[in-house]
Amino acid sequence: MNTLTEKAKHNLKHLLEMGENDTFNSERGKLVEQEDFIQVNNTIDLEYAIYFTFHHYINSIDTNAFYNDNMIQKLDTCIDNLYDNKQFNELITNDDGFQQITNDIDNKLIHIKDRYYYQSPFYLFFKKYHDFYNFCKNILNENNTHIHRILRMTNRDIHREYYEEEEEGEEDKKK
Repeated sequence: MNTLTEKAKHNLKHLLEMGENDTFNSERGKLVEQEDFIQVNNTIDLEYAIYFTFHHYINSIDTNAFYNDNMIQKLDTCIDNLYDNKQFNELITNDDGFQQITNDIDNKLIHIKDRYYYQSPFYLFFKKYHDFYNFCKNILNENNTHIHRILRMTNRDIHREYYEEEEEGEEDKKK
């Protein structure tokens, strides 16, 4: 796993577990919970950590995460936690740039919900289809290795490589 994914997982974990009175600081894009409230002007760092985390998952091509890891629900919970948290709610209220970013993230999350038909009967159908597709794909990949071995042996037999090796061995014994 690469460090960007680890950083995004770390931030997602903190955003999911965030309480109403929790305060955070950001260090190189990683959210760090503070024990004591220390007013530090780190709005840009917090903005980057939030932006990075959501866009890491929103731009992910791993459909398995959206269907089987319930990523849409996790991201939706994180957005709700941001609005419920006093520190981030104050940033959203007072900082237009931060408000624009959270609105953009919220709009993109709505777009993902629409694209995956989240919370509709079609979502379950597409999830089942996705799982069945992966199941068949795994079967074909496993069979491909076995078929490859069989065809390699058949190819050697068709081209009589076994017999040529035996004939060469017999000629060497005659000499």
